[in-house]
Amino acid sequence: MANKAGNQRKCFTFFWKLKNARYCWQKDEQYIQSPIFVVDQIMKSKWALLLYPRYGKDNIGFQLHKLPDSKETPVEIYYEIALISLNGTISNSINREKRIFDDKSTRGSLWRVKRENALPVRSAFHQRDILTYCCRIWKTVGEFSENVQCIARTRVEVEKRLFTWNIAKFSVFQSGQSYVIKSLKSNKKRMSVRLFLTPDEKLHFRTTVYDKRIKYSGFHFCAVDIFKNTIADLRDEIWYDALNESKSFELKMLLTKKKLMEMKNIYLPNDVLSFKCKCVMTFETISDETEGITCDYIAFENYELDNCSSNDEDILSVSKNVLNESFELLLKEEPLYKSIMIDNLQSLISNGSLSDIKLKTRTRTYSAHMFILSARSPVFKAMFSSKVETNNGCVDIEDLDDDTVTGLLRYIYKSEVKELDWDTASKLYVGADKYQILALKDICSSYLKANLSVTNACGALLLADMHQNDELKGIVQSFILKNSKIIMSSEHWEKLMKTKVQLAAETMHLSFKN
Repeated sequence: MANKAGNQRKCFTFFWKLKNARYCWQKDEQYIQSPIFVVDQIMKSKWALLLYPRYGKDNIGFQLHKLPDSKETPVEIYYEIALISLNGTISNSINREKRIFDDKSTRGSLWRVKRENALPVRSAFHQRDILTYCCRIWKTVGEFSENVQCIARTRVEVEKRLFTWNIAKFSVFQSGQSYVIKSLKSNKKRMSVRLFLTPDEKLHFRTTVYDKRIKYSGFHFCAVDIFKNTIADLRDEIWYDALNESKSFELKMLLTKKKLMEMKNIYLPNDVLSFKCKCVMTFETISDETEGITCDYIAFENYELDNCSSNDEDILSVSKNVLNESFELLLKEEPLYKSIMIDNLQSLISNGSLSDIKLKTRTRTYSAHMFILSARSPVFKAMFSSKVETNNGCVDIEDLDDDTVTGLLRYIYKSEVKELDWDTASKLYVGADKYQILALKDICSSYLKANLSVTNACGALLLADMHQNDELKGIVQSFILKNSKIIMSSEHWEKLMKTKVQLAAETMHLSFKN
């Protein structure tokens, strides 16, 4: 395969970007289809990619599909499909195949990947929920006359809500109370969520959908105490098949109304039970757009087609072609433009060309560019817009060390993160959070979550609490409780109890809820 469909041969490349991918309502063997693309140089054949968002319990699946035509002529191709992760790196699993497509066999092999690998656990309201596929096609006989790229985007329509739900007079709460979620545009009812008590006084929720277009909803409910600590947590997904359909689910906790009343001074201030709520609703509506680009056009614009070739092992070379949201908007999110842009940005930071701002640590000064920093960081943008924190064209960053500032600039200019260790990931997380470089913050957070140990858990808990990262904090607390005998007898925990009494008490309190 590598010899016949190798790196240097011209090919057709199809990129499919799916917005709100994690909220696709299809399940089991249902799929969502990409926009159709036409490969002119292979008999003007029509193709599409099929995504199975929930193929089985833990997987997503996808495959190449040839649409039927009147010619009914078999088509033989080489092709490969790769999944590009949320941070822009290529998946290690690439489906490559030589296959004949005809009227009886219109689909390629189904490729499965773990859902947690394709859509890692992140905030349900993260603003960059985009799943990207790349499919490359080669002829088995002859070669394309030019490299061609087709870029398609599909957006799954969703509405999201963040709200606080207060249940007043909980001591006499019996029959239930509802929260109505309305359309932001028309003020019409979308759905309602009703809280009620079972005979054994457990808390249950029931949703009722009123908008017939809603196919799926995801919920995250947290009951909180007087200190705003979570005392109960619920995450659930619901699929709807009919209008006015009701679904029930239970709050995942051992607390009953009786137990809440026993500690009402903490759990029920002023006789009010409070919930922090997140809800996302998925509609059956989707929108598509497609555009095609040939090598002639790219050459005319003085760009290189980076994605027409790969490295020696024939792996699609896109791992460095990633910029964050601001530059993706600037470059229309097209991977083929990004490599040359990164090279140009790298030269700017290397030789200080046209720099108009300096970043100064305690021991070093860096030349930089206000436009680039502003495009990558809303904090820098606000700073340079107001000019209140610059001193004669210089920004003092004395709270970050040289290595951390170097790492920030490397990511800002190159979208690159050098190999992390615990110390550098922690410091880089602090810098990324300070300047709101969200993608880099997520990378560091993912590293910390994956590398927790009994010796660093207390430090991770302090970091998560200081930067109000509830997701990281919850994971660290769960880890501490699972390893409580070792961690809570360590000098790290002893120091935590002396310096952060409430945080330590909050963590220990969680053990009584399980």
